[in-house]
Amino acid sequence: MTTPYITGFKDPIHDSQKTFRQALLAMSEPGKWQQTSAVEAIESLNPGTISLVLSLLDADTYLWLPKAWQSIAVSANLTFHSGCKITSIQEKAQFAIYDLADFLAETSFDFSLGDERYPDQSTTIIIQLPENAANHQSKWQGPGIQNHRLCELPLQAEFWNLRQKLIAFPCGIDFIFTRGDQILALPRTTQISL
Repeated sequence: MTTPYITGFKDPIHDSQKTFRQALLAMSEPGKWQQTSAVEAIESLNPGTISLVLSLLDADTYLWLPKAWQSIAVSANLTFHSGCKITSIQEKAQFAIYDLADFLAETSFDFSLGDERYPDQSTTIIIQLPENAANHQSKWQGPGIQNHRLCELPLQAEFWNLRQKLIAFPCGIDFIFTRGDQILALPRTTQISL
């Protein structure tokens, strides 16, 4: 049985650069949605997530996925199009992907928070948000935000409590949320009030 490969980016160089720029813009302007380059979805992964993987990951990058997502189609497509390596060891991963429900149900996080000398070596977690869930307002403040920004996302206190456990400034996890073909970043430097 052959693995169904997606086409990937129509214009790999241009589309990859566009999504890379949008990811940088998302990190520099937390809480603002950015549009990624068009790409097919793969099973449980939405186009925004796939676009990020194809743009940010390469042969030197380790990606952690929930076991339920480690199908032949997902693994083969991600490694073929980006060159990344799939790992089951959280501490080894530079990137990880979750659905929001799976993230909230996770019982242990062993991802790298970086260290005081190299805080940039922490894992970035990509979380796919549900399309039709009820949103909750939060106020975001910090670098890249003038005064404050009000965000409407399907994130409740449970998520924010988990996030706090993954930050030991200057170390900590950065998050990128995806929904459809859009992305929104939540760096560790952003302060949240509900």
